[in-house]
Amino acid sequence: MIIHEKHVASELVEVGSGPERSEVRWPSRKTTIDDASVVPSEDSSESDNSDVDEPGKLRRGVVLILLLLPVVLSAAIYAGVQAAAKSRTGQVNAPMELSRVRVGVTKVGTIASPELLIRFRGVVAPRRESSLSFRRSGPVQNVFVDSGDHLKAGAMIAELDIADLIAQAELADSELEMAVAQFDEAIVGPRKQTIQAAEARVDQLQAQLNASSSRLKRRQQLFAANAVSAEELEDEKQLVRQLNAGSAEAESQLRELLEGTRSEQVKAAKARVDMAKASRRLIDVQQQDSRILAPFDCVIGKRLIDEGTIASPNQAIVTIIEQPPLEAVFGVPASAASSVKIGEMVLISIGKDADSASEMSSLDCVRSRANGVSAKVVRMQPNVDPVTRTREVVVRFETQEISLVGQPATLWLSWLKLQSDGPILANASRELWVPSDALVRSVRGLWAIYVLSESKVEPSVEFPNADSELNGKVELYDAKILQTAGPMTKISANVSDTAFIITEGTHRVGPGVEVIGVEVQGTSKSEIASTEQTK
Repeated sequence: MIIHEKHVASELVEVGSGPERSEVRWPSRKTTIDDASVVPSEDSSESDNSDVDEPGKLRRGVVLILLLLPVVLSAAIYAGVQAAAKSRTGQVNAPMELSRVRVGVTKVGTIASPELLIRFRGVVAPRRESSLSFRRSGPVQNVFVDSGDHLKAGAMIAELDIADLIAQAELADSELEMAVAQFDEAIVGPRKQTIQAAEARVDQLQAQLNASSSRLKRRQQLFAANAVSAEELEDEKQLVRQLNAGSAEAESQLRELLEGTRSEQVKAAKARVDMAKASRRLIDVQQQDSRILAPFDCVIGKRLIDEGTIASPNQAIVTIIEQPPLEAVFGVPASAASSVKIGEMVLISIGKDADSASEMSSLDCVRSRANGVSAKVVRMQPNVDPVTRTREVVVRFETQEISLVGQPATLWLSWLKLQSDGPILANASRELWVPSDALVRSVRGLWAIYVLSESKVEPSVEFPNADSELNGKVELYDAKILQTAGPMTKISANVSDTAFIITEGTHRVGPGVEVIGVEVQGTSKSEIASTEQTK
């Protein structure tokens, strides 16, 4: 007989269960026997063997496997998803204590206010700065320095040609020697030979006077006898008078020689000596004015002239600045300057380092970010400048960097001290200092803090440096920022003195979340973070 295979409707097979159930349809074959076509044949066994050959069975098996493979994979994926969902459901239903976050808390009032410093601008200046010049005109012969040279006090900087002064000095020396000789002669007085000559002159005139007087007597007798004329008698009388006058003059000169040089002449001779010496010193001064010496230990700021130039008086040749230590000059309001005393040590910053800190910063912030250095107040202007309404405060600090001259400087003064001496800032009412990391964003651009509600205090195990652990919920409190100082912020918040503020880990919690608070008066952030990671 002949066997016919006819395809019938595909069978529906459901694989899996639940909403992930898959429906697979494939065609089925139904074998029917057509009675009308049953015809006996000898070759029936041969046709049966040909219809059920082995290669056809293999092809049908491969097709069946390929159809079933996606179904099996879908069922496996669905089973895995269901298992994960059940696992998450079990974790959510687990006790809340297993998922609580540990945060750092600090009791209100235990955070000490930072030592705030307020800044005032100034400039770095040398202790002394000068422009040097010659006091006389002349050609510049030598300039021994250049910009940036370091000199000791008394070092030669420049000099003029002094050939004319050398000649004047020689002339002055000669005049001085002559004046000294005359003075010595006045002191010693006349020589003995001069006195002896004066005595001899007196004796000679006296002898002549005696002889003339004898002749006059004889002539008078002869005139009485009319032996001589009246003219001869008169001539003899005139000669006697002349000899009397000459004798008196000679005696006077002799007495002058015997008495020595008059004191007035001695003083005059001494004055001539002094004049000669003064002239010589004037030339020495002119020679000194022809040289420029360093008045103190200094650094050459700028060289302004070269050799061969005809320098005029008071024309700047070089500028110099005194070597370190340096000074810084600040203009401080009168209310703030009254709190500063001469000799007091203050904190300053040099250059642009102060810009890394805010207008009001903590002491640690100034030292770390602004590179604050210590300085001593050396001078203060006694009066207030009528234009700037400030007082000049000068401080001195130790440094070897001469290049700091001219750079901006910042003076940091204690804000608390200024407030106690007299407020210079507004909004002086303050309530609470908290770390800046403790502030969180609130609604409408406002700020708030997280406060841990009152809860049971338990001993800490994971945090050996912590004081205690507290279990409770997070509550949100509005905060008004009053002042910022780097890592610290001053706020005004309606919290009780016994409340605990969450200062660390605020980014991991929110209002109403159950947390474990760790009091961090002695615990660092890194310690809490490392402990949290190990959990």
